[in-house]
Amino acid sequence: MNKRRKKKNKFTGVQKTIMAIIALAFIIVIFFALFTTFYTPENNIKSKISNLAKDYYENYLYELISDNSSAPAEALKGYTESGLSVVYLRQLLYYSNEIDTETIDYLTTHCNENNTTIKYYPEPPFSKTSYHIDFIYSCDF
Repeated sequence: MNKRRKKKNKFTGVQKTIMAIIALAFIIVIFFALFTTFYTPENNIKSKISNLAKDYYENYLYELISDNSSAPAEALKGYTESGLSVVYLRQLLYYSNEIDTETIDYLTTHCNENNTTIKYYPEPPFSKTSYHIDFIYSCDF
């Protein structure tokens, strides 16, 4: 005859509850550690300014050059080393129609809009998206 043994639970209900609470606390600590590592005010500000700068070049500056020149690539070729004129943060904020007042307030609170500058350097093949940007931040981070 086979005797069936009754399996004993290794852990009681109270022990399982305590382990679940410890595991949940550990997950929360890891989440906040990762969040504070990647989401900093500096990264947030730089991301917002970068998005504004990209939109400004691709939808305003490049279009302006294209409209005023029969060959935008030729017009931009001379600016690969020296870059286009400096653009100030205040210009980006003034240009953007889609920016909300909360973002404007946030950026103007943390950055000097007259000293934070953006300089565009067109790159071959001189298309709408072929450029790089140099930022000079005058922000409190």
